[in-house]
Amino acid sequence: MSIPLYLSIEKISLENALGHIEKMTNDNSDYYNYDLKSLNIQKFNNNIKNGFIVLTMLISFLEGFLNSIILYCIHQDDPCILSKKIVEKVDYIYSVYKKDKAQIKGGRLWQIHIEASKVRNALIHYKYSKVGEGVFVPDFEIGGQYVAEYFTQKNMIQLYDHYQELSELIAETISLKLNPAVHCVES
Repeated sequence: MSIPLYLSIEKISLENALGHIEKMTNDNSDYYNYDLKSLNIQKFNNNIKNGFIVLTMLISFLEGFLNSIILYCIHQDDPCILSKKIVEKVDYIYSVYKKDKAQIKGGRLWQIHIEASKVRNALIHYKYSKVGEGVFVPDFEIGGQYVAEYFTQKNMIQLYDHYQELSELIAETISLKLNPAVHCVES
């Protein structure tokens, strides 16, 4: 009996994301009183370190998912198409399938992806290294999100679920079947 072997960037990305979600906590703060909240440096360092990897893996998951559709369902291996941005790949896929992408791009799941991408990009291009000094380090924004609320285990679990829902919605709207073993489309 042979056992199938899959190399799926989708599955690898999701597994990596889960592994780093498990290392996170749901709190980044120290509370000095009910009105004054500051970042706990140890908690924050742990959560942003792991949360950044989760964001990167989830965005890689989506890109790998779209590449699988392009490669195995559309049968297109043009590097110019495969190297496009995620938004351009969605446009391309929906144009090939002659489907309306508004359900995807106008929806809540797509907006969550856009917000996650902004945070990821802001971290990659972050220009400052000092966020505070002393015992009180105030919460601050990266990519339009407050880090104390965004980089928590609970929020990363929700992001993980949203990215899976987005891929399922894409597959459904263009009438493709997902292989649950690797969370990848079947041609």
